[in-house]
Order: sequence, then structure tokens, then C-alpha cells
Amino acid sequence: MIIHPLAEVFGFPATNFSAGAERYRANRLCPYNNRVPSCTKDKANDPLGVCSIFDGEQPVITCPIRFRQEWLIAEDAARFFFPPENRWTSLTEVRLNDLHGRSAGNIDVVIVAHDQNGKVLDFGALEVQAVYISGNVRLPFAEYMSRRHEKGLAGLARRAAMATAGLPLLVAQEIDASTSIQRRNPGRLGQKAGRCCAELVFRHSAGLASS
Repeated sequence: MIIHPLAEVFGFPATNFSAGAERYRANRLCPYNNRVPSCTKDKANDPLGVCSIFDGEQPVITCPIRFRQEWLIAEDAARFFFPPENRWTSLTEVRLNDLHGRSAGNIDVVIVAHDQNGKVLDFGALEVQAVYISGNVRLPFAEYMSRRHEKGLAGLARRAAMATAGLPLLVAQEIDASTSIQRRNPGRLGQKAGRCCAELVFRHSAGLASS
């Protein structure tokens, strides 16, 4: 039975106290291809290093950077967007302008298909969204970081009154986000953007549970 809410802390299961796991916690590092080596979730100077929490006994991702493990999400997106023979590369945090040239935010990942000379043939946009939580996860996180070497973690459960948002809601939000991309890029890629969001959200959440 799960007796505390934290599934992964700074990239490792909360019950993993190996030298590698403790090094990441001591230095507040992120092993999942963050834009910098350190975890920057919530606050750069005091990061909330929780990658996933338990919903019952099921781990669910609460940090979007967690989806970047080994860049499987980019590989899956490329397989979804392009034929298998295509060469591709990926870009992160790509600025999206509106029709007036003003910033409309960033696209989390853009997958670009190209030929052997580097000419762009096609592209796909991927918006990444982790599960929302209600309640305060920083309190059990702070308690875990200060007491993690004590025997048992049952005390953390009293501090964690949280609920996860349903995956169908997240998919709906991702499809809504893809609409702006579709308006700027009508046709095959725009039509596929929402379906790609839905497929990848479910696939990677299921992958975490089985890992």
C-alpha cells in the first residue's frame, strides 16, 4: 500500500536512496533533459523536485519535463507525424507569433522532417501538459527532503490532501491548444495536431505506470 504521495523526487523513485539518487537530490538536478542541468520547477532557487505523485497506487506525472525521458515523446511524435523513412530533428520552446507578429507563447516541441541536405519537408507541433493537482505538494516534499532517511514515510500522508485532474480533461485542453496551430497551418498537420496530443498523453501516462 502507498503510504505517502510522492512517487518520484528529482528523477528517482521516492524509495530509492542509492548514491545516484541522493546526488541528484543533494544538487537538485533534473535527469530528464531540462533546459538547464538543475530542476527549475516552481522556483529556480528552490525547485519543487516532484516529478510524479501517486493517485491511489497509480503514479501520474505532474511535471511536463518528466515526459522528456530519453526523448521517447519526440520519437513517438515523429512516428505519428511522418512516414518511417523520414529524417527528423526536434526543437524545444519555439516561439509562436500571432497574425500581427506578436508573441502568442511557445510551442513545447516542434518535430521537423528534412531531407539529406537539411531542407525542411514537413513539421509537427507538440504541446506537453502534465496532470494538475489540487492541494499543496510542497509541504510533503519539504518534509520528505528533511526526513527521508527516517524509517517509514507515513507522516507525509497527513500532509497530502490532493487530487489529480482526469486525463480526458487534459486531452481536451491539449486539443484546444492545438487549434491555434491549426489556424496558422491548415491541412494535414493541423488536423493531426489534436489527435497527436490525445494519443501521446495517454501513452506516456500509461508508460510511467508500467515502468
